[in-house]
Amino acid sequence: MHETLRSSFKLQKQNAEWQRITSDIANNTFFSVYAKFTYDNDGFTPTSCEVKIQNYRGSVTYGISEIDPELKFIFDKTEGIKDYVFLLTIKLKPLHVCVEKTSSPLTIKHYNNDQLKKINKLPNGFSNDHLLFVNLEYEDFHGGIDPEANDANVLQFIDENYYVRDGDRIRTRRYLDKPYNSQLNKDNESLFDIELFDPHTPVVTSEVSSTGSKEIISSIVSRPCRDTYVRFF
Repeated sequence: MHETLRSSFKLQKQNAEWQRITSDIANNTFFSVYAKFTYDNDGFTPTSCEVKIQNYRGSVTYGISEIDPELKFIFDKTEGIKDYVFLLTIKLKPLHVCVEKTSSPLTIKHYNNDQLKKINKLPNGFSNDHLLFVNLEYEDFHGGIDPEANDANVLQFIDENYYVRDGDRIRTRRYLDKPYNSQLNKDNESLFDIELFDPHTPVVTSEVSSTGSKEIISSIVSRPCRDTYVRFF
């Protein structure tokens, strides 16, 4: 259902305003992320991107650690999308004070033009023909820790995007996903496959072409209730 929800973004060259592109909650802090783009003179080809985060609720301040300077034009396999989108990746970090950040230059890179879906003309800028896929990547505040070798009592903060406190122990957070399975059991009931799901895995996936060549085909898929789509107008 969430794949059908859209934010709107007005393409502006003069007096550009901050426009919201996504919102989320992490470590019990609710925040929204806003953006401005600078374009070339001929159209709406983005040349730089300014991003701003506003923390609204919660005691843990989130800041922007990085903006990917490569704006990917890539096929989205998500059910209900199945089309090419622009992928903008923004990295956030807890207890990191950085309200605004700029990615300049910002360049568009096209991935796998015809392997997954033939497209007649590659876009060189934004339009209402293609969505913007906003990918928030959360950095591990601890930089990766061994739960078995660490005492939770000596840590002033535990990044709950990755870990949970269990007394004096630290547990690595895991998620269960139940993708739909079209097979039916003997009572004609639908089956579900329960799988471990890691929301921190990269959204870009690659697979070898089935034509026998070693060409790598890259695509993305929306993770459950994590990513949002923006419609330009």
